[in-house]
Formats: sequence, C-alpha cells, structure tokens
Amino acid sequence: MSGIAGYLGNPQELAVLQAMVRKLSHRGPDGEGFHIDPPVHMGMRRLATIDPDENWQPLYSEDRKFAIAFSGELYNYKEQREKLEKKGLAFRTQTDTEVVLNLYRAYGFTCVTHMRGHFAFAVHDIEKGLVFIARDPMGVQSLYYTTTQSGAFVFASEIKSLLEHPSVRAIPDLVGVDAFLTLGYTPGEVGLFKGIHMLPPGHRMIWNPGLHVAIEPYWQWDSHSTPDPALKTDGDFQARFDQLFDEAVAMRQLPDVSLGAFATGSLESAAILSSMAKNTSKPISVFSGSFGRDIDGVPGPAELAGRIGAVHHAIDFEPEYMDRLPELVWALDQPVADPQILTMHLMARLASSKVKVAMSGIGANNVFMNYPQHDSLMAAYGMPKFFWKLFARTKDYMPLATIARKLHFMGRIGPRNKQRLADFAETMHSGTLQQQYMVVASLISARDRQEIYGGAMTPLLGAFTDRERPAQSWPTQLSALMGMQGDHFLQDGILTVIDKIAGFNSLGTRLPFMDHKLFAFMLGVPDRLRRTENGRKILLRNYVDKTMPGLTGASLRAAPQLPGKGMLDICLARGPLRDMVEVCLSEQSIRRRGLFDPAAVRQMVANAKSGGGMSQKQVFALLVTELWFRIFIDHEKGWISS
Repeated sequence: MSGIAGYLGNPQELAVLQAMVRKLSHRGPDGEGFHIDPPVHMGMRRLATIDPDENWQPLYSEDRKFAIAFSGELYNYKEQREKLEKKGLAFRTQTDTEVVLNLYRAYGFTCVTHMRGHFAFAVHDIEKGLVFIARDPMGVQSLYYTTTQSGAFVFASEIKSLLEHPSVRAIPDLVGVDAFLTLGYTPGEVGLFKGIHMLPPGHRMIWNPGLHVAIEPYWQWDSHSTPDPALKTDGDFQARFDQLFDEAVAMRQLPDVSLGAFATGSLESAAILSSMAKNTSKPISVFSGSFGRDIDGVPGPAELAGRIGAVHHAIDFEPEYMDRLPELVWALDQPVADPQILTMHLMARLASSKVKVAMSGIGANNVFMNYPQHDSLMAAYGMPKFFWKLFARTKDYMPLATIARKLHFMGRIGPRNKQRLADFAETMHSGTLQQQYMVVASLISARDRQEIYGGAMTPLLGAFTDRERPAQSWPTQLSALMGMQGDHFLQDGILTVIDKIAGFNSLGTRLPFMDHKLFAFMLGVPDRLRRTENGRKILLRNYVDKTMPGLTGASLRAAPQLPGKGMLDICLARGPLRDMVEVCLSEQSIRRRGLFDPAAVRQMVANAKSGGGMSQKQVFALLVTELWFRIFIDHEKGWISS
C-alpha cells in the first residue's frame, strides 16, 4: 500500500509538501519521508510490509545520484535482485524498493518491463535532472497528476493530497458528472475534478524542466490477445492457468508481515485459500461479511475456512452503518454508486484489526466475464440476429418479462425497462459493441438522464458516451468485451475502489487475479474455458475441483458479498441513508445545486421507496453525487471527521 506525493517546479514552503504527504497518513501509518532537491519535492507515507525494519523512504542510491518514493509491492524482487547483483549493482537493504531503484539504474526507462507487482513510484534521476514516474500494468495502485497554471507538475496517490497544493483547486467537471451518472463510477479520462487526471495503467511518464511531461504506454492489453501457439489442447490451457495462478498466489504470500484473506463463498475465494494453504503450515485468517442469509446453498466463507483449518472472522452489515457513507465519499475522492462500498469498508476495517495485508479475489469476475452486463450480452449473442429486427417491429406483443429474464435485465417490466429493452434491441440489430455494452452497463440510461438533467447539465447529455472508442481487433466476442471493460470498468470501477478503501483502513491488499502475467494469459483463453451456457469460470472451477475435491456443486458461483436490492430497501426506509436522502435530495437542495430537475428527482426517489431496484441504485448515485459536492466543492462542515 503506502502512498506517494510531490510537486516538480515552483518551490513552496516545506509545509505544503508535508501537508500533501500527511493527507495520505491512512495509507501509510508507519512513518513518512521527504526528498527535497529543487525543483523536485516528493515524499511518501509508509505501510511497512516487505522488509518492515529497513524499508524507509525516500531511498537513495549509495552515490546519492538517485532517489525513489515507492508505493506498492514488487513480488519478483528476489529474482530481480539476483540478476542485478550479477550485473555488479550493490545492495544495502533487503527491500523491494531498492530493487526498483537499481532496476532503473540498470535499465533506465525500460525498468518497468522487468517488474511483476502492483506499484506507483517516482525516481529522481539527479544526474540527468529528470523524474521518472510509472504505474503497474493493471493499475492496482492509484496515481493522479495535474499541471498548475504556474507550470508546476503535482502528483499523488490520491486526489485529496493534490488539493493540499495551493495552486490546485477543486473545480467540478460536469462532463465527469455525466460520465459518473452514466456508469456509476468516474472513468479515468473524465474525472469529477477539472484538470486532474489519472496516469493510465501500464504507463510511464518523464518530467524535466525543459520537456515538462511526456507520457507513454509500456504494457497494453491488445498486444496479448493471441494465445500462446504452444497451447494446443484444453488440458494445455488448464495446466498453464494452474501454474500461473499458483505462482501469482505464492509470490504474494511473502512472510514478512501478517497475511490474511477475504472470502465470499465464491470460486475465487476457494481457489485462493486452497493455493495459500499449500505454502504455509500456519492458520490463515479469513475475513468475510455475513448478512443473515444463505446464498443458494453455496459453501460459505466459514466452510471454506474450515476446509483449510483457517481462522474465520465475520462482520454483519446493519443499516446504521450507512452513517459512514460521507466518510467513504471522502476516502474515495470521487463517488461510487454502489452500496457495496460500505461492506467492503467494514470487511477491510475488520481485517486491518488482525493483519497487515489481505489477499483478495478481486478481478476474477473480470477475467472470466462474470458480471451481469456480460451475462446480458452473451445471452443476446446467443439469439439469431433476425430476432432483434423482429423485436423492434413487434415489441408490444412480445413476452417482455421472459425476454428480460433471459437477458438478465433487473427490475419490473415497466415503461423504463420496456424502453431499455427496445434500445438494446436496436443496438443489437445495428449498433457497435460499445453501444451494446453501454445499454446494459449504464446505471442511468440516456433517456433517464434526459428527464432528470436541468440547468448546467442539460447541454452535457451524452457528453461522455458520445466519445466512441476506436475498435480493437480481438479473436472472440468475450475477449472483445474483456478489452472493452479494460477501458475503464476494471480500473476505475473496481481496482481504484479497493485500493482506496483498503488504504483508508491502513490495509495492504494483494490481488492474484491482477497479476499481469496471469491476466495476459487469460486474454487469449478460448471462450469455452472462460464460461459456457451451463457453467462459469471453467478453468477456475477445474482448479478448485482438483484442490478441494467435492466442494463445488452445480450451484457454486460468485457470491454476492454485499448488500443488494433487499438491503437498499431497508436502508432507504430507515436510518442514516433515509435521512441523507431527505436532506441531500430535497427540492431545496436540488434547486440550490442547479444540475437536475427537482420534479424528476422527486419521482425517482418515490420510485425507489416503492421498491424499484434500478431506481434505488439511481437514487444512491444522486445521493453520493450531492455528498461529493458538499464535501469537496462546498467544504460543508459536519459530513466527515477528517
């Protein structure tokens, strides 16, 4: 975990850098360090994991020509250290940070191609007068940057740290608001803060006083879409998956700190616990959320823990915990329209009270295409193309409820879902893959946004979705969907969220499914080994069947670990969430903000209170949007304690 921050250019008082770094104290409670060599000013907060006794930063080379601020972990650091020692580079510590620094000394800007881990770092090359900054291929570690009007370049692990620089202002970007309400998260290229950007995953940047900033990719998804020609049979693919998965888990099972695992009663939880058990004789601490209901008879976290002799810790979600929502909006920098963030937070807080780092199956649903939007599209692709043309002509006579269930559309078949089905049919008949994806992935559809937008938002309808991405060449529909979600869904909707929630709780996370070598392999896996009509996560299921015989039944699948429609029903009817909706989405509040139509919002809230599942999620999105404005733009007191 840890966190880094700095600015390059115009000097400021030392207190500015200190404030930026200390805004990241939650990410690194174990100490801080600063490197000041004008025009370079950078520092870090440390979560002591790999070599906790020596890994102090910023770290300098023995000749003081290089300095590094490093956030994250390098999992192949022992292997790379041996190679560097053979090249004649000396080491003074046992840390992964020093390996990263010496990789830069040995290979320069290509050093990142030798790294296997989750990281964001900045190296000050004092001799050349430049700063080299890079982010891991999958983007597990966040890194934001901006350039001020005076020409200073400012960077940090979190946006709230950037805002401590006196030349960085919190100005809302309404195009980002449109993007957020479309997707339920803010895609990296269109954030809610004007002028603040996220360095894309697998990218590096170079800064010097003359060049200022140059950014380029060093690792891209589409270059890995062709499978290894040496893999001829399904058995070959299975053997390679088993090897890469066990390798990814073992590399993250470092002995330096206390390590646990999150469990959800899913295939990925079973696989991770099974693989972890191979490498240790000590009991593993397992953490889960328990919400007072069984999940279709799926073996739950307690049973999974029992199979490997682990110690199980669980926490129950209660509606009263929704009072933490404003704090989480602050922690995440930008809103996320998913009540799951509350239970992610509770599980991370529980884990941080017992261990320093927790393993998680985050990302498995992405590599195996196991989200509802994937279900909808794959079901649609299984229908003959002429069906969609017929549907467009006869939709008023079609069995819409049956079709909606087959396409995994949630909610009642009222006017909104009828229109959503009609829009989907139109895109299936004549639209692009991106248009098809956006219909099923959108939280608030274009038609719904047209109804609720008012004032300054009206001219921005579709400002985000009108940006059609260039089509990539992928071997199958599933790999094309995997490539499309990589554009921002995996990064901004999932990885950034878990990074910040874990960081907020001073917890390190290790994500084996986000190992870039495993992920690159999965990009070229045949569709039939990812999911079939009768089963999902095929390679993963086969792995679990071998390592935990008899565990998986026909019903074992990814378990919903967090509150869903039923929990939102309860929370909107009582307690903190109901009260926040009444305050933040009142007619007075909506009119004051001047972005939405008060009557349309009032109707959406009424629909949510009557049990409309999609309306409930949409109301949650509007609520966290208003909370974000109040906390970051209005600086309204009383919402957060930080």
